Amino acid sequence: MTTCRLSVSRGNSKTGKIQSISFPTRGCPSQCAYCYARNIERRYPAVARAWAGNAWYFRETPEAEIVECIRHEIAGAGLFRWLVGGEFTDKAFSIAVELAERMSRTRFMAYTKRSELGKIRRPPNFMLLFSYPEVYDSPYSEVCATPEVLDDLVHKAHAMGFDSAAVIFREYTNCPHQVDGRTCQQCQGCYYGEPLAIRLHR
Repeated sequence: MTTCRLSVSRGNSKTGKIQSISFPTRGCPSQCAYCYARNIERRYPAVARAWAGNAWYFRETPEAEIVECIRHEIAGAGLFRWLVGGEFTDKAFSIAVELAERMSRTRFMAYTKRSELGKIRRPPNFMLLFSYPEVYDSPYSEVCATPEVLDDLVHKAHAMGFDSAAVIFREYTNCPHQVDGRTCQQCQGCYYGEPLAIRLHR
């Protein structure tokens, strides 16, 4: 096996010590003006280079080698996140599924805007949430109506084959990090299919 040239994030103040792999945001099917990951790429050139390097590695390296590389890098991890930035290619999603199958004690999670991925078979330890590409406004009031809007969108995500959904709202949020500062590692809601309403932030 050749040297692994992947950039695996070891976590941050929001996620805690959850490792992750990301790709450039230019691969996302919807180029949202409010994309926080694109802003990260612009503000931190080293991050942009790391994500671009990951895309190159996935494109140029055989699947079996990538799987073994990631298994070595994240051995013993209880939680792992795909795609802090960017989107799955077909090859990357195939690798993500195989990793979840081979690492049954690790819970994997990803947001994606590729609606067709919900129909592809995945092991139960790979949670896939549909990330809606629009920003939603509450039609009535923040307190009464927005959770109902979220419930409706989650129902639609389930119909597409997803475990749950992530939605960006201008005002409403149920994200424990935005509500009381908990890290993803402390919360773990997304890893068990809880829908996430994220207040718009840049």
